[in-house]
Parts: sequence; C-alpha cells; structure tokens
Amino acid sequence: MNEKTTLAERLTLALSDSGLKKSDIARLCSISPASVSDWFAGKSKSIKSIYLPKVAKLLGVSSTWLATGNGPMKSPNVLVTEGVCDNDDWVEIPEYKIRFAAGLEQNSTLEELSSEYKAAYRRSWFQRKNINPEDCKRFKVKGDSMEPLLLDHDVVLVDCSKTEIIDGRIYAFVFGDALRVKRLYRKIDGSIMVHSENPNFPDETIKPEDTEQVQIIGEVIERSGSI
Repeated sequence: MNEKTTLAERLTLALSDSGLKKSDIARLCSISPASVSDWFAGKSKSIKSIYLPKVAKLLGVSSTWLATGNGPMKSPNVLVTEGVCDNDDWVEIPEYKIRFAAGLEQNSTLEELSSEYKAAYRRSWFQRKNINPEDCKRFKVKGDSMEPLLLDHDVVLVDCSKTEIIDGRIYAFVFGDALRVKRLYRKIDGSIMVHSENPNFPDETIKPEDTEQVQIIGEVIERSGSI
C-alpha cells in the first residue's frame, strides 16, 4: 500500500475488506460514533494509541500499516510455532492424514499428525468469517493438479462442517483410496464433476452410482505454503 494514503483512506479500505461497520469500531472502543466518523472523514490525522491496536485487530490489519501506511496491510493469519501457543489471539489447528479402511463398506478415518511444530491461526480471522475453528483441520496437498492456485506440499485449512457441495468451491474429499483437493460441481443427472486448476488435467466425472463412495471432508477455506 502506498505510504501517501491517508488514515481515512486506509480505514475505509480496511473496513470495506472486513465487512464490518463503523458502529462496530465505536462499540469496541467505547467511544461515540461521531468520533469514529471523524477518523473516516479525515478530521483526525491519527488514532490514539489506546485505540489503535484494538481497531487494527478488529479490522484484521497491521497496526503499523493502519497508523502510517508502511509495511503490509495484513498481518499473517497463520503462525508456525515450536511447542504450544498460549496466546489467546491465536488458535492451533492440527494437521491430519487419511487412514484408509480395509474393505469397501467402511469409511476412511482421519489421523492427527504429531509434530514439534504447530500451526496457529488468528482467532479474529475465524470470527470475521463466522467459522468455528474447532470444525477445522489441516491437510497437505500432493501433486500439481491444482497449480497455480495450490502447489505441491501446500497446506490447506478445511472447514469440516461444510460437506454439502456448492458448485465451484474447493473441497477436500476421499475417492478411490486417495485424498483429493478439487473444485466440485453437482450435475443434473446426479454425477459430480471434478475440476483441476491445472489445464493439463482434464475434468473428471464421478458417475451417479459411484457418488456414495465420495467422502467429503470439508471445504477448503485457506492455503499456506509448505510448513
């Protein structure tokens, strides 16, 4: 973001991106709506230090960027730590792998991976998206079929409460003894179209009679590089 942007411009951009309202800021800071409106109107050139961290956290932006325009607008949403993260602003999400069942009548199960390194996500990020972090799990992408959107060994965050297919969204699912991450579409005849971002991988169709073998784990809601 250009350093020459004004506080009012940065606030307007951050508020629009967050989907919140000016009244949410006033309520958080316990100040009058008129005072907040002065920030947005450019009547105030700065935000008091007692309010700045609160406003930045609420809007999901960097305090430094909001105050000065310097640095990246967004702070990282994911943090890799060694050991347990005891900061209430962050929530740890474990990484899982698929353990495949023996036999066609059983579903595969999820197995949590043990690692000395933990991935923690900003709690405010989940709140802004109205997502319960307890419903989320992390999985590693394998292969290049979803490039350039998802790269080999990227880690995706999956909301396991969202198992109903909405056309065009990306899901982690199990089919044919493999964990897959693809865009899914339901067709009128009851089949499922499986779409890869990489044009070298043609669309696939799962026949209606085979859809019962599809185990939807959840919708992909975020990605991060190899960690």
